[in-house]
Formats: sequence, C-alpha cells, structure tokens
Amino acid sequence: MAAFEYTALNTQGKTVNGVLQADSAKQIRAMLRDQNLSPLTVEKVEHKHKVEFFSRTPRYKLKSDELNLFTRQLSTLIAARLPVAESLQSIAEQAEKPRVQKVVGAIRASVMEGQSLAQAMGQFPQIFSELYRATVGAGEAAGHLPEVLTRLADYLEGQEKSMRKLWGALLYPLFIVIISLLFVVILLVYVVPQVIEVFTETGQALPFLTRALIFMSSFMQHYGLWILIALVLGTIAFLRGLKNLAFKTRVHEFLLRLPLIGRVLRVANTARYARTLSILSNAGVPILDALTAAQRVVTLIPIQDAMSHVITQVREGTSLNKALKQTGFMPAMSIHLIASGEATGQLEAMLLRSADIQDSEVDRLVSGSLTIFEPFMILFMGVVVLLIVLAILLPIFEVTQVVGS
Repeated sequence: MAAFEYTALNTQGKTVNGVLQADSAKQIRAMLRDQNLSPLTVEKVEHKHKVEFFSRTPRYKLKSDELNLFTRQLSTLIAARLPVAESLQSIAEQAEKPRVQKVVGAIRASVMEGQSLAQAMGQFPQIFSELYRATVGAGEAAGHLPEVLTRLADYLEGQEKSMRKLWGALLYPLFIVIISLLFVVILLVYVVPQVIEVFTETGQALPFLTRALIFMSSFMQHYGLWILIALVLGTIAFLRGLKNLAFKTRVHEFLLRLPLIGRVLRVANTARYARTLSILSNAGVPILDALTAAQRVVTLIPIQDAMSHVITQVREGTSLNKALKQTGFMPAMSIHLIASGEATGQLEAMLLRSADIQDSEVDRLVSGSLTIFEPFMILFMGVVVLLIVLAILLPIFEVTQVVGS
C-alpha cells in the first residue's frame, strides 16, 4: 500500500487536496468518486526534488514547529498503545497543512509495507536528521519508542526556543545597525551635498573636516552603487567558496580564533555534541554509533575532525573523557562531569548536565556582548552625526568670525 497525493473537485466545484493510501492510483480515484469528488490528478507520494532558479530545494519539508508537534503527537499516541500505523493515520487526519499530510502519509505507507519507522523516515532525510532517525531506530529496537520520542520532542523544542531567544536578542542590534547605515548613507548622498554646495560656491578655504565630508559625499554619489554591487558579488563568491572544503575549513579556523565569536561557536558546538550524545546513549545506541552521529551535528570542521579522532581513540579502548580532553575543544568542567559519569555509570545524565551548563554559558556570552554592543552603536552613531554637524558648522563659524572682525 502506498500514499497518493490527489487533487479533486467537490460538488460545489471547489478544489480539494489531500493524501490517501491505496494499492494503486485507480483505487484512489474510485475512493474519491465514492466521496462525491471528481479526481483531477493522482500522484504517488515519493521523495523527490524539484529544481528552482539558483537553488535546489526538497519538495517536502516541515518547519521546526511542525516537526516538534508531529514528534509530540506520535509519542503521545504510541504511549496510549496505538499501533504506529494507526498513530500516523490519526496525525495525518488531524494535520492542517497539506505538506504534513503528504509526509506522514508517505511514512505510514512505508510502515504498512513492513519497514520500520526509522527506515520509513529515511526517505525524507531533509526533514528527519540522522540523529532523529538513529534515536527512533534505537527506541524501536529497545521497545522504548514513546520515551525516546518524548526526549526527542523535548530536545527539538529546546533547540527551537534557543534559536528564537537568540534571534530575539539579535533583532534589536541588527535593526540599529541597518538603520544607522541607511541614515549615514542618506546624509552623505542627499543631505550633505545640498548644504555643502553653499560653501563651495563662495570659494572660501574650508576646514579639513568639511573637505573630508565633501570627499566622502562625492565618493558615495559616484561609487555607492558600485560598492553595493561589489558587496553583493563578494557575498555570492564567498558563499560559493564555502562549498570548497579547504576554503570552508580555513574560514572555520579563522572564526574559532576570534576572541569572543570563537568562544561562543566552540561552546555552542560542544554543547550540541554533548546533548546529542546524551540522547543517543540514553536510547541505547552503541557508544561508537552514538559518537559518529553526534559528530555529524557539529557544524565547524576543525571540531568535526577532532571528534573523529575521539571515535578512533574510544574504539581503541581510551575512555571518553580522556579522548575528549585531548581535542582541546571540550570545556574542563564538561570533561570532569563526563569522567564522573563514566566512573559512576551515569554518563547520560552527566552529558546532559554538561550540555545545560554550556548552553547557559552561550546565553551569558551572547547577552553580555549585546549589552555592550547596543550602547556602543548608539555612541558610534552620535559621533558620526556630531562629525557631520561640525563639518557643516565650522565654515559658518569661520565666516561669522571674518564678518565680525
């Protein structure tokens, strides 16, 4: 039995869409006619990709909140002792978005064909990450799928809250930066030339600050558009360059060497690594498989390479805390917690505690940086405006002094 996406007309002549399961498209059409619907198109739901201008995007993709809701619903229904196929059917029927219906319907169809839930999710790797699928597979094998799904839902919701908190904290500073830049550009391109024109026509000797302002204004008028084009082309070239592994590695190494940004990125990545390892270990995933999956959630290549050495060392018999200590990326407090967890048999709990501590440090660093950045930007804008005003007023003061004498 497979899932089919259909488009049909109801008795009022309105178009309706949905997903149904059947053995063939012919059966789907018959089912639609029994519901007083006139089928227009019936297409089997498969993992496909469509090519768009300048990009390739997956045909089916869920938003983070939709994936969180799906995981929570599936955990609740399976915990209520409903079979997986019936749980998926119930979620598909309750889903409001067609894309959610299509994805859940395709997963249910694969489960009905005999695949495991993790295998069925594998046809949508852009939705269900390797961590997600590995955790679900371990939960199925151990018979603890509801508990594993609950932990996954908690993890996903925590990640979403962290991202929202981060963007919420960055929104105001970004707004200040953009408005400040626009304000300066408008002053230099439109306001300053009209005011300075009066002084240039008089032929008087202008102060250095005024001459510098005139030069900057003229430069922006003649080359501002070219600068904007160069910035856009440079950004495109940089993004394309990131597809090259060697260039991307050098960029990541540079970011890690930056005083504050490097520390935030390092702590955020090791926190994600520890949390992923905790979830997989608690789900019963073998340690080497868990380390491999956790390595893939790390976004910075130097840390990824260091974690690959951890896998090798653990395979050779080295304890996890010693292997992580040799990387130089994991904080000392986390190393002590992991060592304590290995000694007491509470590794999962200590990994989770380590991740919580590191996430708190990231929040503290970001909040502290933004607290300093906001008044700095206000001060910077005040200085810029002051210099522009002085550049305009200084010639007026000189003329006033000449007339007064």
